Amino acid sequence: MDKSKLVSDLRNLYSNELLNPFPYRDTDRIQAMYKHEFSLIPNEIFNADFNDYCMTITGTISYVLNGHEDDIPLRQINLLKMNFFERFTKYIFLEMNIAQFSIFNTEYKSYEKARKLLLEILEL
Repeated sequence: MDKSKLVSDLRNLYSNELLNPFPYRDTDRIQAMYKHEFSLIPNEIFNADFNDYCMTITGTISYVLNGHEDDIPLRQINLLKMNFFERFTKYIFLEMNIAQFSIFNTEYKSYEKARKLLLEILEL
């Protein structure tokens, strides 16, 4: 697909799907429902980890939309290559069940769509 079309799609995705409030209601529900699993994770910081995942994608989007793709740090590119559950394997127990948390699931899917678009734009 044409790179300018991909960037346009990314811009639309950013404007229409990625500017939502953080899904605290669902992350609270997730942590309550999986209380036992979270108790086994030392220093569990689920909200911070999900926020870090989202901000890596959002930060990369800002580089691309401002025409600074060559300035994206290698560490950031490497993080971009992994989905949330690959980056934070301690939450793998949740991966197959996120559909029951509709707000979180929608947010996750939007960021995954953006992440994959970025990989395509950057030809990674």
